[in-house]
Amino acid sequence: MYNEFDNNNNDITNPPPMPMPPLKPSNWVWQAVLVTLCCLPLFGVVGLVYGLQVNLNYYAGNYERAERMASRARMWTLIGLVVGIIYIIFSVVVLMKGDLLSEITQMRDDGAYSIYNY
Repeated sequence: MYNEFDNNNNDITNPPPMPMPPLKPSNWVWQAVLVTLCCLPLFGVVGLVYGLQVNLNYYAGNYERAERMASRARMWTLIGLVVGIIYIIFSVVVLMKGDLLSEITQMRDDGAYSIYNY
């Protein structure tokens, strides 16, 4: 079969094979939404913002940036999950330990922590 060549003797009819792109990393969006709704909204929203950037960067061809955004989304989502679970456990223990509402009422009645007493 006849192959055409350009001026530099490069085969122009059979181009070199395209390299395979890396696998798309997980974007952690649904996990970040669950952390936002159930645990701690601040960390979940940060994880959600990073997670939404994963697909945009991957399909634009920025594979390294997509991987970096995926790892940041994972980190913030897991931090939100751990801090949220610790906060929920702490809240349950404080509420079960004593009468929290009467202590808050006592502090309000004492006025010791009010800035309006000056």
